[in-house]
Amino acid sequence: MAWIFLIIGGVFESLFSFSLGKISLTSGREMFLWILVFVFSVSLSMYFLYKAIDSGLGVGVSYAVWAAIGAAGRAIGAATRISQRRWVLAHGCAAPF
Repeated sequence: MAWIFLIIGGVFESLFSFSLGKISLTSGREMFLWILVFVFSVSLSMYFLYKAIDSGLGVGVSYAVWAAIGAAGRAIGAATRISQRRWVLAHGCAAPF
């Protein structure tokens, strides 16, 4: 069950990373909604990371896997955009998102 908590937490980590980027690109009511998404997703992400650690996984392993899932999810999300897709095809990774 700890690994399931960790995967769910990693997915929410990707979402809070994405929403943080959207906050800087928007203004007004839309920015406020992205702030709410950020607060919601970061809270759930940390909660599921805590549950994974509390269920018996080590802190180091949990954090590394959680961060890797979040980074991979964010990279895949960035690669789905047209501008990033060209860069990924040319360079083989999605580091500069």
